[in-house]
Amino acid sequence: MCVALLAMLCGLEVSAQEPVVPVTVVNINTKDGGVTHYRLPSKPVITMVDDKMVVSAAELEDLELLRAEVSHIDFALDWSGSVDAAGLADNEFVFSFVDNTTVQMASPRLTRADLFDVAGHKLASVVTADGNLTISLADLPAGVYVVAPDCHPAVKIVRK
Repeated sequence: MCVALLAMLCGLEVSAQEPVVPVTVVNINTKDGGVTHYRLPSKPVITMVDDKMVVSAAELEDLELLRAEVSHIDFALDWSGSVDAAGLADNEFVFSFVDNTTVQMASPRLTRADLFDVAGHKLASVVTADGNLTISLADLPAGVYVVAPDCHPAVKIVRK
């Protein structure tokens, strides 16, 4: 009832079958002005190891970033559930893996992405013309996979 009331006050549509659940967004801002947004259902943890910043989350293999390249990191909650390249700057990239079966990516520079298993076998290749891309893992078993977009470093994900 509280979620429905909040949604009504904010002008959001809420279905009785699908409650609105926020996802955690990690915004990694680099010194060159780029921003990468990771949308995840779990709460990521940031640690410092030597000259690297490590982002850990249940859905990702650890992301390692050189501390010297990172301007700052911030966290937010996203209630929208959507990923869209239309509202992003050229140097922005959004990576979403919130339901354990669907990877969504968005960037004005994104034209294709490949999905690999950890042995390096290409499992899928998806092309987009509008900067928005979805890859389904629904038919794949639990395991670690690599998603390699053409405009951003590859990301290792964990399908449970």
